[in-house]
Amino acid sequence: MKILLFLLLSLSLNAQYKVTTKKILVWTSFGISGAIYGAREAYHANPYCFEQKWGVDEYSFFGSRQWERNYVGNRYHSNAIHKDEMFGNFGRDFWHTSGYVSGGLVIGGTFIIGDSKQKIKYKLFDMLIGSLCFMGASSLTFKHLK
Repeated sequence: MKILLFLLLSLSLNAQYKVTTKKILVWTSFGISGAIYGAREAYHANPYCFEQKWGVDEYSFFGSRQWERNYVGNRYHSNAIHKDEMFGNFGRDFWHTSGYVSGGLVIGGTFIIGDSKQKIKYKLFDMLIGSLCFMGASSLTFKHLK
């Protein structure tokens, strides 16, 4: 982390590279995306993590049996019917919603960085900072929920 701060400070002192509000917002979106992804992976590792941490109901949006919210009637029947979906179960359970939101934030931030009017080395540096924000937030959230 100290190395990242040193690089950021040294590049900020360079007249060509500037830390702007837009960049900070993009890096924040990468961090939020990482936190969502870390929560999703914690749920994958332990489906009861939200019930154990926050005491949510097992059939709720965050519950261990959230997948059952995607079926009509008897979900254990071999020919169980999925509920109608417009955006692939978005908003119906945490697993699907977190995948869409996390991916959307990363893709959006990447396009904003790629569209910026700066040299490629600074775009790559911005992506490095964004990736570190993503990985750090993901790791912290996973460790907290697991």
